[in-house]
Amino acid sequence: MYRKQQKNVHGDGGYVICYEMEDIEKKLHFDRKSLLCCNDLSFSS
Repeated sequence: MYRKQQKNVHGDGGYVICYEMEDIEKKLHFDRKSLLCCNDLSFSS
């Protein structure tokens, strides 16, 4: 299973910012499905 989430695919210096799914689950108490739902809500306007 893919365990990294990507943000800002281009970044400031042309790099990808990645977050470990494990860190997101521990700090935010979000699983992958919750993140996808949040993403859908933030881009649904």
